[in-house]
Amino acid sequence: MDVPVLIVGGGPVGLFLAAELRLSGVAPLVVERLAEPDEGKNDDDRGLTARTMQTLDLRGLGDPVRAMTAAALRRLAGLSEQTAGDDPGDLAELMASLGMADFKGDFAMLPFIDRHGELADLAPPLMVMQGEFERLLADRVAELGVEVRRGLELVAVEDETTAVFADGTRISADWLVGCDGGRSTVRRQAGFDFPGTDPSMLARTGIAAYDGDLPLAPGIHRLPDGILAVAPAPSPSMTIEFDPSPFDRDSTLTAEEFQASLRRVSGHDFTVTAIEKPMRITDNARQASTYRRGRVLIAGDAAHVHSPIGGQGLNLGLQDAANLGWKLALVARGVADDELLGTYTAERHPVGAQVLRDSRAESALIRTDAQTEALRGVLAEALDARTMLELSHGLRIRYGDDKNPLVGTFSADTRLLDARARYVGPDVEVVGPWEDRVAVESGSGEGTLIRPDGYLAWAGTDADELRAALRRWFGTPVGNLHSVCR
Repeated sequence: MDVPVLIVGGGPVGLFLAAELRLSGVAPLVVERLAEPDEGKNDDDRGLTARTMQTLDLRGLGDPVRAMTAAALRRLAGLSEQTAGDDPGDLAELMASLGMADFKGDFAMLPFIDRHGELADLAPPLMVMQGEFERLLADRVAELGVEVRRGLELVAVEDETTAVFADGTRISADWLVGCDGGRSTVRRQAGFDFPGTDPSMLARTGIAAYDGDLPLAPGIHRLPDGILAVAPAPSPSMTIEFDPSPFDRDSTLTAEEFQASLRRVSGHDFTVTAIEKPMRITDNARQASTYRRGRVLIAGDAAHVHSPIGGQGLNLGLQDAANLGWKLALVARGVADDELLGTYTAERHPVGAQVLRDSRAESALIRTDAQTEALRGVLAEALDARTMLELSHGLRIRYGDDKNPLVGTFSADTRLLDARARYVGPDVEVVGPWEDRVAVESGSGEGTLIRPDGYLAWAGTDADELRAALRRWFGTPVGNLHSVCR
């Protein structure tokens, strides 16, 4: 079968990208390796940053996510489900009642506590369970009529965009997008590079059953040989060891291996009788040098991987999808030249590189040797909390180098539910030929052109500059589509 866009990977990034494409007039096909959703993700918490929430707000998804967070916090606090509701309005009050209002985030486990209200405008990351969040996005793509086919494992890519699956299924597409994670088959098959740094730490985590009383009090312990977070079931325990020996990434973490790590880090005779939800995590950090090769693109962990410390991975991937979706839709529809896709790597690669830089810095700073502990003490006094929080929340992202300071910034109060761009200002007749892609709102003074992902594409008063910006970002006007290069 032939499809305009084939998305490999039915996780949050692939689903959000699919919704973006469908809203912009393209019907993608999503294929996912797993025949059924991973139930283990129901208890797998993730943090959504301020910029990600602003992006979700653009499409009307922010309030459902806030309600989801409020319900999860109530469950964790043992509060009645009857108070969970669907109204996220009390989320700030709920967090305050749980003693979470002043905690704004951390850097390498150095907490930022807002004791004097100086960071009141910065909310901490919103906690969501990945399984619940995926179901929210799955419901959205189902409402939009996007087809998702499960149980298809990609094994090869032929002729650039023909996907071959383990069961013999072949699907040809005009465009192929890999949202299939850190071990992306799309990335490998399409010949993307993936340079970076090997692991300098290894975390082992799981819900462990112990024989007898725990030899250490539950909690996080920074020890000379690593970090230990220990808790009785059903809470997970974790060890972090530095400069790890090579290990088989395809093997399963066993109770014996976890026990040995616990003993090395703690110096105590832990005895682990069983382990559930075992997992290994490293700070392997890699990034493809380009996110596009011909008609193949990659997004999310397929384009970049790094330590989960700092909680940037899901946010980075969702914002990749927001940047790519409308651009790919315009090109796939034939109304914009595929040069528009060059801005995807140009804009998103530096953002990914900054996250990898910060992630590597966090890996260095969580070490427990005497020198690092001294450095942590100095930085705890010297770090500017607002700068670090704005960086980690994506609030300092600015696309492009336009002389107008507004251009490339995010329009936080905008709602673009139909994923069309918006022009607000005078000279609305200039926008007329693009009205199938750009909504128009008459106004006075300086005009602003807001892209579907919420970033300003242009601001000013010159009609010719506006027309040039419309052509650059939204392709050929209606009536001249025959001139578009496919």
